[in-house]
Amino acid sequence: MLEVLRETQVPLLASVLLAAGLSKALLRGPDPPADAQAHVIDILRHHRGLTIMVAMAEGGLGAALLVTPHPLVRLATSIWFAAVTWIAGELRARRPEAGCGCFGGLSTTRVGIRTVVRAVVLTGAAIATMGVGLPGTEVLRLSLGWRGVALLLEVVVLVALSPEIGVLLARRRLHVPCELRTIPLRETYGSLHASGAWKEYLPVITGPEPVEVWRELCWRFLVYAGDSGGQKVKVVFAVSLQGVRHPAIRAAIVGAEESDVEDSGPNPFMAVPV
Repeated sequence: MLEVLRETQVPLLASVLLAAGLSKALLRGPDPPADAQAHVIDILRHHRGLTIMVAMAEGGLGAALLVTPHPLVRLATSIWFAAVTWIAGELRARRPEAGCGCFGGLSTTRVGIRTVVRAVVLTGAAIATMGVGLPGTEVLRLSLGWRGVALLLEVVVLVALSPEIGVLLARRRLHVPCELRTIPLRETYGSLHASGAWKEYLPVITGPEPVEVWRELCWRFLVYAGDSGGQKVKVVFAVSLQGVRHPAIRAAIVGAEESDVEDSGPNPFMAVPV
């Protein structure tokens, strides 16, 4: 029976690692407050490049657990979860309100004892897999009888220790319309700077920062100072906040002393009710 319990830890840990990696890659957490005191863990967690690297490492470990019983993979997994336990303990002691970020944007609730206990349990499970001769896929193939029961019970315990489940259920129950959704300004800048409209009007723009920014329902407007043939103008961009990967972006040039508009598409002001 003890050997069965040790074997079931392999696919369980693989599932946790794969889920954590996907969550970090797809679900970004909120930015820290501008006045928050920087902590090394916060810096590592909110750096997007490092987050992607962590997600890839977790996904790689999870996949390796499924396909090979190599001792180095088991050792790396044990060290990984031991580090996660340390980080969870540090956050609980120093910045519990920031969330652990274990599953990306789902791990935004206050770091409590459940999060720390979960990390300890997973570390123990990783250590228990040392010496198990079956890869995760083989354990899943044999998951009938006691293996299946043990794996199911472990999943129930893990769910009970995961505050992210409540956050996920709340997200499914409540769909916030785009006009009420909080959209970070940095995301709007990223979409705008990658667009063809920005590249088209960039030669006209004279300043790196917008002189005006405002929002109307599902659109955000950004106004840049510009110069067109020696005449001072304003370049107005309207960026959709519908939440799509490549949002609609409209642009127009407005003279500083007149209301004539040279438009590359439909007038953005006509497209948005005010």
